[in-house]
Order: sequence, then structure tokens, then C-alpha cells
Amino acid sequence: MQQFIRQPSEEEWDQFSIYARRMRSLSPTPLNAVFPSQIALELLNARFSGCCMLPNLREIRWNAYKERHAALVLPLTVSPFLTVFNLWLVDTSHAQVVASSLAPAYDSLRSIVISWNDSEIVQEFSTLLLKCNPNQLRDFGVDSPLSWTAFLHASQLPNLRYFVIQADAAIPPSGASLPTTMFPSLRYLDIRGIDTDSTWLQSLKRIYPGNLGGLILEFKHATAVKKTLPVTLAHLRSTALHQTLAELTIDLRGGYCPSFEVDGTTIEPLLSLNQLTTLVISFVCGQGKCGHKISDEDLEKLVKAMPKLRFLALGAKLCSVPTNNPVKDLVAIAKHCKHLKKLTIHTNVEAIINSFSDRGDFLVEDPTFGGPALGGCPLRSIIFNPCPIPNGVQGVKIFASTLLRLFPHLAEATSTCPVSPEWKLVGAFITALRLALVTGESGSFVSRMKFADGDGVADADTEVD
Repeated sequence: MQQFIRQPSEEEWDQFSIYARRMRSLSPTPLNAVFPSQIALELLNARFSGCCMLPNLREIRWNAYKERHAALVLPLTVSPFLTVFNLWLVDTSHAQVVASSLAPAYDSLRSIVISWNDSEIVQEFSTLLLKCNPNQLRDFGVDSPLSWTAFLHASQLPNLRYFVIQADAAIPPSGASLPTTMFPSLRYLDIRGIDTDSTWLQSLKRIYPGNLGGLILEFKHATAVKKTLPVTLAHLRSTALHQTLAELTIDLRGGYCPSFEVDGTTIEPLLSLNQLTTLVISFVCGQGKCGHKISDEDLEKLVKAMPKLRFLALGAKLCSVPTNNPVKDLVAIAKHCKHLKKLTIHTNVEAIINSFSDRGDFLVEDPTFGGPALGGCPLRSIIFNPCPIPNGVQGVKIFASTLLRLFPHLAEATSTCPVSPEWKLVGAFITALRLALVTGESGSFVSRMKFADGDGVADADTEVD
């Protein structure tokens, strides 16, 4: 067992305490090379047992990949002045220690975010929520079920802005009544573990109107989405919450449901959410199935109904299955999204290239796009599915110039799995093309690119706005 050559002297402990009192934020690194050894942690634990090692600490943000470190350090570091506690653990073997270690900060805590999930730790974190100062708590994002009593308590907190809840915890017990108004200051709600039982929507319907700006709906499986999503959105419309909702995430990654398909029936209930700036539908392709089944008409309906979109993501793990008519999809986005900055979407690069491979000039007016370069969409970044780019450098040139024609502000176009060298060249071509458009030298941009063994490096690497 590793041992110290000698114990620290009292003078050294005094010096340590001087620096410890100055610390306001603690963000331990998970790297073994710089994290204190087990014996050092045990030494600190023996020295400061029963008292706080960092008496003026305000924030703890920690990705604790080793739970034993958390069990040793947290009881020593939580001060009465702690306001922010953000912790990620691999499992919940020390859940009780973590919950009890926050006791000195009950009156001061404003933000508690703990990532894990275990149905056996309801009591610890329900108790934690009930004991925190109700006038101080702003964020409570603990990925754990809560008791009905704790949920009701949270719903009446006057300043709570962010809340993570398991859907089952929001289902009233038999005979229980709900307050007239719930979550008076809530801005962001994350509801996880949604099944086909939509009883929890009674609670959502009573959220104070005018405040809720972000909503995450995490479903267990595809059937829950088909059955519960339309009902959920109907509740939003009935309470006028859809008029203030700016961010919506429909998440299926937790349940890993490759059978889920985003199609017209999924899109239709979303069309009334005309204030959205962020829409994320995180389905997962897999088992030989592609979840992207949105037609050109449905996608155009979607982007027309949400003119304020800044971030649109249709898919989490995108597959290599190409879509039917990617050019129409991208044209619709370019025409209707006047604020869009980031996009994640399935496409068909080969179809785009085949459509324009016989054209010589890709930067002049083209009837395919309905006139000159659209220019109205400020899109800066696109992530596509990992489809191949055929025809080598020529295919890259056609693809990059087509994208830039639709999105003149584009700075990045990548794939979720950029394994081919052609994908690496797309960004270089986009940079060169944008520079050529600005300098008026669009006819000679190819001559300013250097290629060696199939790899391309642009000699014009300045970003152009």
C-alpha cells in the first residue's frame, strides 16, 4: 500500500488551510494523473473529519467517475455557503452519502443537478428536496424518482426555474387533489420515463402560463410517442403554453427504439408551436431501419410553421440510408428558416451530386432553386448522416457549392461519421468558395486548392461572414 514518507507538519496544514479558505469553486478532474490519490483523500478525511475543509466554497461541479472519491470528498467540502452542486456519477452505490453530505448547505443551495437513475433512492432525494430552503432553490435536476409529497412541494416552490421529474412521480395517487396553480416560476421542464399512461398531464396542465420556455419529453418506447405526444401537445394548446414554448426536445435515445419513425403523424401535432427556436427530435436509427420518414411536404410544413427556429435536429444517431429528395428539403429550409444557425438532418449526397454533375457553373442563377442564391438563411453548421460522397473531388466540389448556394453563410458541413477523405474536403471547399464569392473570383476557386494523394488542403483558410 502506498504510504507518505512523513505526515504533514502543523505548519504545512496551516498553509493548506489558508489556500483552502480562498477556494470558491471545486471542479475535480477525472484524470488519475492529477486527482489526489486514495491515501491522500484518506489523510484529508482524517484531518478534517466533522468539519468543512473548504469553508467558503460556493460551487461544486464534478464528473465523478470513481464513486469512492465522491464518498470521501463530499462530506469534507460542502460548506454552509454552497449554492451550486452539479454531480455526475456512474452508479448510485454512494447515493445516501451524497444526499446526506448536502445537509450543511440546505439553506443556501440554489442549484442541484445530479445525473443517475435508481428507483431505490426515492427517499434520500425526496428528503433533500423537502429540506432545502424553498425560497432559495432555483434548479432541481436529480435523475431519480421522487415521492408524491416531494413533487407537490416542488410544484409550489416560488423561484424554481428548472425541474427534472420522472413521469410516474407526477401521477396523483387515488383521491389526491392538485393545487390550482403549479410551478409559478418554472422556465424549463424535463419529463423522463414517459409511458402510455398520460395521467401525469394533469400536472402539466396546471403550470402557470406565460413562463415555461423549454420542455424535454423523454419517452420509453415508440408506442408511448405515438399515443402520448399528440395528447401532450393538445394539453399545451389548451393552456396557451404553446405560445411561450421556445425549446422542445422529443427524446427516444434512452429507450433506444429503432422502430420509431418520424413521419407526417409525428410532425402534425407540432405545427401549432410557432414560437419554437429549438426543435430536437432525437430518434435513433438501428437494426437496419431508418427513422427518417418525413416527406418533402411534411418538412416544408414544419419549417413554415416555425419561422423562429435557430436549431433544428431531426435524429440523434443518423444512419447511412439516403432520403428521397434531399434537394427539396434543403431548399425548403433555406426559404423559410430566416434565423436558423444549426441543422442536423438526413440527406442523400449522391442524389444531390447526380442532379448537378452536368452543370459547369454552380454559383450563377439556377432555375432549380427558383432564382438566384437565396441568401436569407443564416445557417452556419450542418450535420448530415454518414452517407458516402461519390465521384471523388468532383463530387465534393458539386456538393459543397450546392450547399453554399443555398446557405451563403455556411461555415461547416460534416457527417456524424466522417470516415471518408471526401468529407474532410467539404469544409475546405466551402471556405474557398465563400472567399471566392466575396472577392469575385468564383471562376478560379478550384485553382486555389492543392491536392495530394486524394487529400485536399485549402490555401485560403480565412472564415468569411
